[in-house]
Amino acid sequence: MRKCKIVIRNGDDRMATYEDALDNVTLQASKIVARKNTVNLVEDLYNVICEKCENGDFINELNGIERVFYLCQTFSLEMNNGGIHHYYENNAGNFANETVEALTAIGATHTALILDKETVSLKKALFLRIENLELKN
Repeated sequence: MRKCKIVIRNGDDRMATYEDALDNVTLQASKIVARKNTVNLVEDLYNVICEKCENGDFINELNGIERVFYLCQTFSLEMNNGGIHHYYENNAGNFANETVEALTAIGATHTALILDKETVSLKKALFLRIENLELKN
């Protein structure tokens, strides 16, 4: 587990630990899921999970369900924001293989297959590009 300094004050006026901060994020997520008004539920939950993993920088801090949610929602947002090229141009594309697994886990197998094929195609294109550059030098 990573170590970091967090300046949060609890009711007993002590410095919060990293574990306290994670518990706070979990509590926020629980409150969002339990509320009766479901307007903005996905967006609010996504924001809390992004906070927990610092927008993917610490994705390993997420548990299985949070990770699947984060990967699928990030993929969806990137696709809606600019398509597959936008997804790969941003950090989200670094998690393409994990996203294929996440999409499969939620039953979005067709989308997972498309992403997987695109990832393989891009890797082949990158390999050929590198190989051509090496041949020129």
